[in-house]
Amino acid sequence: MRWGTAPGWVPGAVSGSAPGRGVGGGRPRKHPHPTWQAEDVEVPVGQALVLLTVGDSAQLVTALHPASAPLGVPAARIAEQAGLPENELPGRRFTSPI
Repeated sequence: MRWGTAPGWVPGAVSGSAPGRGVGGGRPRKHPHPTWQAEDVEVPVGQALVLLTVGDSAQLVTALHPASAPLGVPAARIAEQAGLPENELPGRRFTSPI
């Protein structure tokens, strides 16, 4: 055995890889079922979509606040008004006063 090689290692034995292309080799594959992108989210006037909660803040998408620059609101405030626990807020749509 040579220094720096693992026992049983054979050059080129790893399938799917090519020199200089990193682990797995080739281009990144597209996901077979595309998910929504941040740019795809549209919210009509008078509604808000909770994208996610981070710490004590809920990130909202509204007609004036796109997903690329969401509005931060205290998650506890929304949860209290909606009668839901904070961990159930992401993905919910709410009506909001205009």
